[in-house]
Amino acid sequence: MTTQIALLNMSGIAIASDTLASLRAGSAFKHSHGNSKIWIPSQEHKFVVYHSGSARFNSMPHQIHVEEWFRSLTKPLATLNDYAESYKRFCVSKNSPHTQESEIELIHNVWNGLSKILREHIDKATAGIDLDTPEGRKIWNDAIITEITEAGAYYAGIENFKGFTIAFIDETLAKYKINLKAKIKELFPEGTTVKFTNKAVTTFKKFLISKVTTDQDTTLTFAGYGTKDVYPSTRKIDFRGIINGKLQSEPNHELDLNPTKRTGGIVYGAQTDAIWGLIQGYRYSVQNTLDRILNIEIPESDEKEQLITKIIDELGNQTGDEYVSPAMARIVNHSLPELAETAQTMLNLQVLSAKLSKSQETVGGEIEVLTIDKINGIRWQNRI
Repeated sequence: MTTQIALLNMSGIAIASDTLASLRAGSAFKHSHGNSKIWIPSQEHKFVVYHSGSARFNSMPHQIHVEEWFRSLTKPLATLNDYAESYKRFCVSKNSPHTQESEIELIHNVWNGLSKILREHIDKATAGIDLDTPEGRKIWNDAIITEITEAGAYYAGIENFKGFTIAFIDETLAKYKINLKAKIKELFPEGTTVKFTNKAVTTFKKFLISKVTTDQDTTLTFAGYGTKDVYPSTRKIDFRGIINGKLQSEPNHELDLNPTKRTGGIVYGAQTDAIWGLIQGYRYSVQNTLDRILNIEIPESDEKEQLITKIIDELGNQTGDEYVSPAMARIVNHSLPELAETAQTMLNLQVLSAKLSKSQETVGGEIEVLTIDKINGIRWQNRI
């Protein structure tokens, strides 16, 4: 996990990031310190890329992949958006340092993620069934068919990555000689029916092309200026990786400032519930709990959904007036050093919240902070 924040106003942008990397080991996490997550191109450019999520991109450290793209830039680009689009083109170009073997490994890794989900759901649904009797075996087969049918329907309802179809995945699996039926046999040594196996194969193909969250996903935020940008902007993009020469990526969030419409903003990164709670006046969990209670307590009627929405909106309006608007007014008028100080303080709050919570700490380490402005470019305020 990671915690990051970017604060923008018309003068520039301040970015803060933790430096703790967490690797899941069973139900626990192993940590390493001193991991810089803000990556900087050569001095002629006035933007940075910062990272959260999986540290690897097609089996290689994502930082190395981005650094190779930095080296491919022959001159500054006109807009920050041009930089983001340039990186996406680089991913599928002959200059990308990833290999075909890494594309195959990505498919295997995505399969491993889905297989864990399927196995857990099926084990839970079939707990206590005796497979040594004909009756038990029939009940088990019926139950796993139900589970895989529901899973397939769920993933079929999720939007696909652009350019990814079942036909393309069929072509890819054949090209890479990946045998899904053999993988399903390994996953279910109890034995399965042909019907289940075929449904499981189709379900994985739907999973592979859909914009569902996986443990392979990584997020890059491009922040700063192109040569023609007068004010700072950000582009936040989610990446899974490259499969058979095509990139799986999805825009997450973008922010552009201008004098008449928006003069400041906050870009949250990864684990920021405490920071969000500071700005909003309450945490996500409060709104979720309120929504759940209202759904239980308000009698069913044609107006129920509208009434719940009205109550939630009223909460947002009240906290907006009391907390969000004053905070944004301060951020809009901060100097760059003040933006940097505020960003660092916010991240320290998130780290403290993690220390005091009942969950395992997955953010921390030294906080890196930098600013970017149109005149001076990138300036470190605190660097490991």
